[in-house]
Amino acid sequence: VVVVVVVGFAPVVMAQNPDVPQGGGSCSSDEGCSLGGVCDPAGVCVCDAWFTGPTCAFLNLAPAESMSQGMCGIKGYHSWGGTTHPVPTNDGLYHGYFSFMCRHSSLQHWTTVSASVHVVGKSLVGPFGFADADCDGDVCRPAVAHPWSHNTAYTRNAAPYHGTDAQELVFHVGDGVTPASDWYPCFNKSEANTVMPQADKEDIGKDELAETAKLNNGPFVSTAPSLLGPWQQKLLDINTTGSWATGGFAGNPAGFVHANGSVTMYFTATPCPNGSGALEQNCIGVATAPAWNETYQMHARPAPITYPESEDPFVFQDPRGNFHLLTNVNTGHARCAIGVPCGGHAWSTDGIVFSNLTIGAFGPVIRLTNGTYVQNSYIERPFVAQDPATRVPLAFYGGLGRSTYLDCCSWAQLFCKKGQKGCGPTFPPNNATAL
Repeated sequence: VVVVVVVGFAPVVMAQNPDVPQGGGSCSSDEGCSLGGVCDPAGVCVCDAWFTGPTCAFLNLAPAESMSQGMCGIKGYHSWGGTTHPVPTNDGLYHGYFSFMCRHSSLQHWTTVSASVHVVGKSLVGPFGFADADCDGDVCRPAVAHPWSHNTAYTRNAAPYHGTDAQELVFHVGDGVTPASDWYPCFNKSEANTVMPQADKEDIGKDELAETAKLNNGPFVSTAPSLLGPWQQKLLDINTTGSWATGGFAGNPAGFVHANGSVTMYFTATPCPNGSGALEQNCIGVATAPAWNETYQMHARPAPITYPESEDPFVFQDPRGNFHLLTNVNTGHARCAIGVPCGGHAWSTDGIVFSNLTIGAFGPVIRLTNGTYVQNSYIERPFVAQDPATRVPLAFYGGLGRSTYLDCCSWAQLFCKKGQKGCGPTFPPNNATAL
């Protein structure tokens, strides 16, 4: 069988071996199936529709219609991950919240011009664009949080919101106080197809990362009474006393709201414990609070909740009540080369104690409905949108580096449905070689 793989948007013909099987691995319990399926009486893994691989550890995604899904159809601008409320409003629009680089800037300048924006689309996976309500003519503003604001992570709160009107929550880093002269206008519709400026360098260097030490990282949460806003910002209080996170920094915050309104927040903390074998000093921590606006207490565990080192944690709960942690294991691009799947998947029955990460659970190769693949450079910032009634995963989101890391956009892709054909994991065909 021969398929076409698109590398950096230039088609290359590649030979394809059979795709990864969905289930079939041997097991003695559901944990042996990554909690992404069940271990049947014969001791064989049977995967849920949204997981694949012999032991159900990889994401199983439906083929994409085009590379314009998510915010990747907005030419001339960059964005870096976010997610969408899974139910459309009465006008049929889906509302999403993403990190967006103002004024045509690249991801390299995320500490100065990144904003948390509100976008809309006619599908759960877009394409998304700025809402008319957030624009004055051609010029659109970041409705949720001005620069700098990054690591945008949306979730819906649980009523009665603990004495507030905070129905919608967006966790993020950055205090939103960068002078407007540095980022305004953020987005101009009339400039949406202009050529993007060349980045100064491919990877974010230590000089850029050092700038974060001078900023108020937070973490913060912006709240609103509805999907349309208006948004208010609050600095969160996290108590890390007695934990392994002696660096005290809580980056990449993502809150999981329980039915009673309590919140479990997952985040990146530093440094990783000695002897952990970490290639970079970002590991995943967890803290809990009785409500979104109260003090978060980091669990006094002697170690991070999973290994190896990683960042960008997101947790969802499946229909059977199990928890799944998705991360970017390629922090600092230290563990995986460009183009190599480096998304992590760990699983848990309680949302606190997780397995170690399976590396390669998702990657930068996009399968299209026309039978081709697009080979991108990196994918990070994983999120999942679920049916709020059944908890069935509906769509996967991530920050996608296309030809390079800095040539980035916010990607969105539907999960596979039971019985759907053409689905598969987000990495290349087995042993594919250029012809």
